Amino acid sequence: MSEKPPIPAAVVILWRRCGGALEVYLVERAAHLAFLGGFWAFPGGRVEEEDQRRPVAGAAGDYAARIAAAARELAEETGVVVVLDAARFLAVGRIVTPAWAPQRFDATYFLVEAPAGAAPDVSCSEGELAAGLWVRPDQVLVEWENGERIISPVVIEALRALVS
Repeated sequence: MSEKPPIPAAVVILWRRCGGALEVYLVERAAHLAFLGGFWAFPGGRVEEEDQRRPVAGAAGDYAARIAAAARELAEETGVVVVLDAARFLAVGRIVTPAWAPQRFDATYFLVEAPAGAAPDVSCSEGELAAGLWVRPDQVLVEWENGERIISPVVIEALRALVS
């Protein structure tokens, strides 16, 4: 059996300060989804052909396409619009799904500050997402440890990094 190549993808760790504390926006993926259905995650998805053609200030090539995908996915899933400028997207990690997985992604994680007044709303995700919430990373880690939320190891590590 030949190894499936990973699909290029982008993920947004949307953050804000609330009362001096760092909060991130997590989404609950709909249970019917083939990839991590029912898991809490950050908004994101695959790089589409249209993302390759969208101009991004300060970036070019594959990196620009990943930023464009991150911005598009964030808008599609939450309604939050972020200007396509590389200065607003800080790449903080890149994860490739293992070769044994039935569905593989090569995902770049971007730390993105929420625009002023942003009010994410997962109802615009057309059924892809079941819920969304602003939460402190340390708080959601406790909820995960208590079995209250299902979260992938990659997201757990990102949350731990934000706490430290």
